[in-house]
Amino acid sequence: MSPDTEALQTAAIQKIRFNALVLQMAVAEMLNVAGLPRRTFALQFATDGLPEVTLFHSRSMAMSSGQEEDRSEMVPHVIESTGLNGPAEIEFKHIVVVDGVHFTAENHCTEDGDGSEGLGFFNTRGLHSWPSHLGEVTACCLNSTQMDGGTFKDNFASDIGEALQVFGHSLDTSIARKGIAHMNQLLCVYEVKPHVELPTFDDVNSQGWLKLNHLALYEVKDHGGPRWDSTSSQKLCASPWIWSPDSVRMYGPVGTSQGEDNQEVLEEIPTSRNLKPEEELRAIALDADTLLDEFWTLSRAELSEMENDNEVRSEGKRHWFVLVDGEHITRVDVCASTWIEGIQLHTNLRSSRWYGGTGDQKHMLQSPDGWRVATFFGSKSGQHVRTLGVKCLPLSSSPKPHCNWPKPLPRAGKSIKFLKAVGEAYEHGPNTRFVLMPDTMGAVVIRCGEYVEAPFRVLLPEEVAANCTNPEAYNYNDHVFELFPGEKIVKVEMSSGFWVDVMRLTTTLRVSPWFGGEGGSIRPPLECPTGHNICGFHGTHGKKYSIAMENAAQPPSCSVSGSQRRNHAAQAADPNSQQAADVQQQPEHDIFGDWNLNMVVMFMLLLHFMQYAMRQPCGC
Repeated sequence: MSPDTEALQTAAIQKIRFNALVLQMAVAEMLNVAGLPRRTFALQFATDGLPEVTLFHSRSMAMSSGQEEDRSEMVPHVIESTGLNGPAEIEFKHIVVVDGVHFTAENHCTEDGDGSEGLGFFNTRGLHSWPSHLGEVTACCLNSTQMDGGTFKDNFASDIGEALQVFGHSLDTSIARKGIAHMNQLLCVYEVKPHVELPTFDDVNSQGWLKLNHLALYEVKDHGGPRWDSTSSQKLCASPWIWSPDSVRMYGPVGTSQGEDNQEVLEEIPTSRNLKPEEELRAIALDADTLLDEFWTLSRAELSEMENDNEVRSEGKRHWFVLVDGEHITRVDVCASTWIEGIQLHTNLRSSRWYGGTGDQKHMLQSPDGWRVATFFGSKSGQHVRTLGVKCLPLSSSPKPHCNWPKPLPRAGKSIKFLKAVGEAYEHGPNTRFVLMPDTMGAVVIRCGEYVEAPFRVLLPEEVAANCTNPEAYNYNDHVFELFPGEKIVKVEMSSGFWVDVMRLTTTLRVSPWFGGEGGSIRPPLECPTGHNICGFHGTHGKKYSIAMENAAQPPSCSVSGSQRRNHAAQAADPNSQQAADVQQQPEHDIFGDWNLNMVVMFMLLLHFMQYAMRQPCGC
């Protein structure tokens, strides 16, 4: 293909993509002229925000014998073979813009035999007269330059009008031809005076502004000619193909369904402006390693039922992303080629970690301003997710649930209290003590499969933010429990045997999923005293597993300096210290609760805490 031919094809595709939006707007305006609400049809958009348009070469639809086959029969086969019929859960209609050399006016529209797919053929006579961007719309509507078949404006207006006829016919609705020669009046406030051979404008600048010649123009007072009859308008407005601007917007799907016959449609929660709060999107569960293997969406009611049955569990490549009250998804980043390789979720409050692998093709499924992602749709083939898209609703359609944001904890004393250890520390090999007491806790990172594995990490808020932009920051089985500003951990539940099998965190705002497997013995929860929150973790890592874990709690009303935290952390981590020795000897006991076993140690610890509290500056 020569560069000139390629450039012409690119320009033609750009014109068709832009004017698909013009056609979409024209349907809404014509319904409004008929006294009906402004409603129109939905388009499939590419990742750059413009309608999806695919180029077909005539040679790809030629018969092997060299004879030309009826394209109205060949095009559906080409659409199916190239995967343009979309995922199985969505029904598409296609408008095919064709060269006027091959089609007559009688062949503008055809439909397949079973009616499952509408296919409209549109014969354009003046594609070069169409605008390719918003700045050219007025120029095209006012351009009275003579060309074959009339003027620029006449050809453009006629093409839009006839395209509307093709569109209506594909929806089994007959749209009258009356007034289609004046379709340009829908788009501008000035019209060319008849029989005046004067240029209507000049000096088109780079922003598309025109210097109008008012001697050749008159102001459009009403829409005049372009009208649809009442019956056609009512039928069109009631069509299930007509999309209301305040209903649902769809973006995607990305990925490809080409070449796969046995695709499974992903289940999705309902999308409606009239949903009850318990029916709305609340959580996403997914399996991701190097590819996205599974993907589920759950409503608030479905999540609550699973939580009651202790079925919300993050383990291995199974991850959970649970929304809080007032939070909604605004954007989804997807890496997709043949399969969905990886995904990242962005909300109005945070960004998730990157789940899965990364590839060359990154797509952004962005909800418009004032909208939210209400659910996901797509398909699965074999062991992996093949396509994925989103459906969006206006934020105004979101019910206002009871706000459950955390409130300040009551004041308490100044000391840091250490809760009892969980895990018997029986794994063979070297054991490594760890102490994690950051100034501010931004997230807890729990690596787990069947057991809680090493390393157990606590991140600062700035580390969490940096990792969101780095797809390589986490292992596939790292589960990130991010804390919102003001949110504090107040309880840790664990099951353990020789090592920690599973754990769950409770905060002032919510309860996390379970992290880990289903083994071990249930231990008493490590719950903070009144007015305290957990400010860190310390315990023991084995060669692979976290084999003992403890928690440190402090009151929220007092600050702890970095040097004091480091001193205390060093004492907790030092295997020669009395505190560390006590923990290693009696890891299953509460070091504050067993006076008979720890009488002397108890006295030393209490003395230490009293001295520590006296040194502690109060940040009340």
